[in-house]
Amino acid sequence: MKNVLLTILMGAVALFLWNAISWMGLQLHNQAFQNLPDTSPTADFIQQLPGAGVYHFPGIPEDGDLSKVAEKAANGPVVSLMIAHPSGRVAFSGGRFFLSFIYNLLSVAIVVFLLSQTAKDQFWSKWSFVAIFGAFAAICVELPIANWYGIPAAYFLPNLADHLIGWSLVGLIAAKMIKL
Repeated sequence: MKNVLLTILMGAVALFLWNAISWMGLQLHNQAFQNLPDTSPTADFIQQLPGAGVYHFPGIPEDGDLSKVAEKAANGPVVSLMIAHPSGRVAFSGGRFFLSFIYNLLSVAIVVFLLSQTAKDQFWSKWSFVAIFGAFAAICVELPIANWYGIPAAYFLPNLADHLIGWSLVGLIAAKMIKL
């Protein structure tokens, strides 16, 4: 049990560190972000929103008739996702980093638990079992969102890389430490 807990902790640290390197060190994600104009009309518009939330334009009509959305979207403009915080928000707090690590810890715990339930005790079998979870996350989360919201490749390709590389690192740790 001690070995499994140590594996979970080391895997979560590796995943957390990879994400820090990817986002802050290599800045793989920066080229995907487009800035809104830093002008008074833009700030005024955002501050008039009813509150923090995820916004899209054209919105879904109250009657639910999606044909109206399709027609408006075809003629433009379209904002697929805009996450707004009109009254502001702390971007890089210790609490956010802590929560991110907790999420990594929980996800690694799930994968390590599942790995511990398997029968093969070969390094590459254990590594691939864990690494494939990265591919699974990328395929079931990133690609559908990119598809439905029209997210450009410059945004979702670094996210795919993060899943694949991060979980491959967790797989290396788990394959070495977990004995089945």
